[in-house]
Amino acid sequence: NLQSRSLIVANDISLVTTPDGWKDWETGIYRLVTIPITPYQQDHKDVLGLYSPGSSVARWQDGKYQYYGESGLDKFAPGKGFWIRVGEGDRILPRNINGETNTQTLKVLLSEGWHLIGNPFEHNLNFKRITFSYGSPLEEKPFLTAVREGYISYGVWGYNHPSYVMEREELQSWKGYWILVKKPCIINYRTTDFTFGVTSLVDWEVQLSVTQNTNIDSANYFGMAQIASVNLDNLDTEKPPSLNTSLRSYFLPKGSGAAFG
Repeated sequence: NLQSRSLIVANDISLVTTPDGWKDWETGIYRLVTIPITPYQQDHKDVLGLYSPGSSVARWQDGKYQYYGESGLDKFAPGKGFWIRVGEGDRILPRNINGETNTQTLKVLLSEGWHLIGNPFEHNLNFKRITFSYGSPLEEKPFLTAVREGYISYGVWGYNHPSYVMEREELQSWKGYWILVKKPCIINYRTTDFTFGVTSLVDWEVQLSVTQNTNIDSANYFGMAQIASVNLDNLDTEKPPSLNTSLRSYFLPKGSGAAFG
């Protein structure tokens, strides 16, 4: 029973410094990020030095968005993704965040559905170091095997304003990502490579971009995979829930009732 398993994390008292590029963010636009530390400071806006009423933090939890000021919003912690919006008059200048950083493999239980995740380390994390544990007894499997066996959907969605982008090589530090879980499992952010498993599921693919005035949606992919079914399967990737009001294009397979990218 995955729901009853405890997950052990090794922490170290430390500090991290927010990326220099964050100071140049436009106001009023949500960015998808992660904070690779559990801050001693609990208030989200205080952690980032945000004070404008227009600045906000949001996170997808249990099938809906929770926003700054709501009691249910998760605190910043390694492995969690958050949307951050800088309000008028605010800037996120490089600042030290004191707290506890993760020093060993981080294990996070994921229930069925969409999740906002993030790289728990300050360095980029190759997919060889991202695995999934499931089954009875628990077995650790690489990303593509977990896709093929029906536990997660193909691809992890990052966000590069104004469009989502599918990532399948590495999770960048300080960036948040969407993942769609089909069956409950544990995601493992490893400190060493896990090399067993398949290296590719797709024979070829094409990325399709749609533009309208200054809006763009480049998160659309089609291609060929020998293991793919003629019907919907885990290689058909749904688009994550939208937060920004921007251009949104998608494939709509007959009878699916969902938007695919």
